[in-house]
Amino acid sequence: EAWDLTATRHLSAEWNWRIVTPIYGDREGTQKVAYVGRSIVKKAKPKYKVSDDADCASDPKGFLYGINRVPGEAVIIVEGPGDVWKVGPGAVATLSHGWHPEQANKIRKFKRRYVMYDPDEKAQRDAQKLADWLSTYPGETEIIDGLKTDPGDMEYRDVRRLRKELGIGELS
Repeated sequence: EAWDLTATRHLSAEWNWRIVTPIYGDREGTQKVAYVGRSIVKKAKPKYKVSDDADCASDPKGFLYGINRVPGEAVIIVEGPGDVWKVGPGAVATLSHGWHPEQANKIRKFKRRYVMYDPDEKAQRDAQKLADWLSTYPGETEIIDGLKTDPGDMEYRDVRRLRKELGIGELS
């Protein structure tokens, strides 16, 4: 309910059996700009699907899933919606480990920015590139690395500890 999730059944070849959630274009959560769906079928390709560009209310390159649930001046940047759901309010997803300057321009406005991409080598290279880009702006930028799993697979006790260390706030 907190993330406004819904489920699909057999709707079409592209949106079958997905957990679907809106993407908001602003921190206030007043502007739904698109939808993202995660397949519950293990071998589905693609695992995540975003609304077609023609159906989006704004440029998809600027999407940050979870931006409407960031309560303060600190943000944890992760890759996907599942990571946001696990890390909780205060996390945003770039919707892949690749990122766009439009997304980074929104992220740079936060005073404290923590990039926490998946532990694989490619994701960590992209995390470093994003952190380097953000570090040229006022505020603090840090990479959270050394993870053994995808942020979405972390244990809740580890998420709670991390949020406390970063001063993001408690999970409800």
